[in-house]
Amino acid sequence: SSYPSSTANVVKSARRVINGTEKQNQPLTNDHTPQTMKPMRGIGTTPRIISHANSCTEVDWVTDQILTLLHSQTLTPHSSVAIIYRANSQSHPVEESCVRRSLKYVLRGNAPAFYNRAEIKDCLCFLRVLGSEGRKEGALDRSMRTPTQGFGDGSMKEFQHYHSFL
Repeated sequence: SSYPSSTANVVKSARRVINGTEKQNQPLTNDHTPQTMKPMRGIGTTPRIISHANSCTEVDWVTDQILTLLHSQTLTPHSSVAIIYRANSQSHPVEESCVRRSLKYVLRGNAPAFYNRAEIKDCLCFLRVLGSEGRKEGALDRSMRTPTQGFGDGSMKEFQHYHSFL
């Protein structure tokens, strides 16, 4: 596949991440990638390798860098930035940091967006019920009916009546 907005150094680094190649001098193999990635924008600058204490500080640093580039107008609000990670579990800290910083994001690959997972939506509904916004957004209905708890329309009306006095 062609990557029209990628440079050779970015594609090379992405292949190292995908292939799990840790050292710069190890040959790249295509064992895990069924396609050959072809950059379309020249060589480009070499990506930096930076070490952090944990995934939260790492992804916060990355999203802070994106914000810095936006504020300096090096990036425009319509620019795209790729954050490449090796394991689906790494998607959650990325999403958390983007949400905290109001950065729009799209996940690609097999990892479902953390906030789109049914169990997370259910938990957020329960939390909304505890706050005032749950009465307005239908969170109460979702939290009581998902997963099926045996609450019928009569039970829901009775509970909503009780909840309205809280």
